Amino acid sequence: MNKLELIDYFFHPKNITLIGVSRNLMSASGMILSNIKKSEYKGPLYLLNKNIETGEKILDYPVYQKLSEIEGDLDLIFVIVPSRIVPEVLEECATKNVKAVVIISSGFAESVLYNKEKLKLQDELIKIARSSGFVFAGPNCNGIYSDAISLNAIFGPRVRNLSGHISYVTRGGTAGILSMIETRVRGIGISKFINLGDSADLQIRDLIEYYGQDPETKVIGCYSEGGGGQDFVQTVKKVTMEKPVVFYKAGITEAGKKAALSHVGALAGESSNKIFQGFAVQAGLVPAESITEMVDICTAYMISYLPKGNNVVILTPAGSLGVMATDAMASEGMKIPPLSAETIDKLNSMLPEYWSHNNPIDLTDSMNFNIFIKIIKILLEENSFDGLLILFADISDNMGKIVDFGMMEGDFFNQFIRDNVKKMRKYIEKAEKPVFFLGPVEAANDLPGFLRSNKIVVLPEFRRIARTFAALVKWNEIRKRKHS
Repeated sequence: MNKLELIDYFFHPKNITLIGVSRNLMSASGMILSNIKKSEYKGPLYLLNKNIETGEKILDYPVYQKLSEIEGDLDLIFVIVPSRIVPEVLEECATKNVKAVVIISSGFAESVLYNKEKLKLQDELIKIARSSGFVFAGPNCNGIYSDAISLNAIFGPRVRNLSGHISYVTRGGTAGILSMIETRVRGIGISKFINLGDSADLQIRDLIEYYGQDPETKVIGCYSEGGGGQDFVQTVKKVTMEKPVVFYKAGITEAGKKAALSHVGALAGESSNKIFQGFAVQAGLVPAESITEMVDICTAYMISYLPKGNNVVILTPAGSLGVMATDAMASEGMKIPPLSAETIDKLNSMLPEYWSHNNPIDLTDSMNFNIFIKIIKILLEENSFDGLLILFADISDNMGKIVDFGMMEGDFFNQFIRDNVKKMRKYIEKAEKPVFFLGPVEAANDLPGFLRSNKIVVLPEFRRIARTFAALVKWNEIRKRKHS
């Protein structure tokens, strides 16, 4: 069985076993067990603890003392025991023809700063896995998520994920949880998540390769605290020909290097980061500077059309917003081209003579909502623009609570948008161009979610909009270059 076939057992196991399960539901094993139960995983789940009498139940699951008490082969095993006995446990797992193991236990490479013997202990795990024919995630990791089988087996808070097609792989467990939270906030679903921790066996490139051939994954998000290598480039560039891989690498300073080493045993730092940037270009990765940005880009890929170029038109009710948006876009290499004479003529027939006559299109006080949607249609049809940015100061529920619109009661911006967004979607689909909207990613009235469901990307800051748009441009360039 090859490596990719073995990796599939993390996400599609026929059975799961927890070794080292505890009665304490606030422990690592207890939280994993609780999350599995709450996620409504339907397959067989076996619990093992040599110090608990066989037959005793935890959360209605019977406990075994020995693996030999469980009939048949075991697909996926979680190991949550003290580091010193993990090798012994893995030897026993091998007798059950295990395919994949998640080693939650800590006390390995991440401990090297104060105990170099821990590297030898980690090497033992690798030797056992190689000789026994299974793969493992970790050690020092926090688990996996698989939408396909309703499995949340994570040491940490249970994110109420939605079904979707984004898959994440991370070196840091908290980074993975934050990625899922940020994705859920946007109302977008994920397919898979795995945390590799110290990454003694499986590497990020292995999961990128697996996600690359996984039909349930359309976009890949990665968080790493270490570098790459030529083998990384050769593996990943095959994937980036077909799917975007958004990559956030932390640990780029000397202080970050030390933190990464004691966190997941990762070698990082300024020099390795420069090398990695070169590898990233060769591999066709789309870089991100934070977890939030990684999720911004991943979710935008799921919502939006790809821009055919870097020319953006900006529509704003206030000149200052247009100036700020222009600065942000230009800083990321985007262009704000002038309007054609034909477009100016069309807009002159609808707007008062004092509108900006330029891009950004400043409507000033010309907020005639009856013609607003017509302007959007004209701009999307204009061949010289590859994408549209629409600016309003706020689309959240706080608009009407903070400011007074005189005789116009309620959040009329929101109502206008809802009334017209379906028309906008028709124009967007016909033009096949990305449309961005300045606004919060989340609001109680779920207007941002309504916009996203109609192919409009909503982000709250000009820089985030600009970097996300630039990332879409970059991926389209990568895709065209590799298929040319």
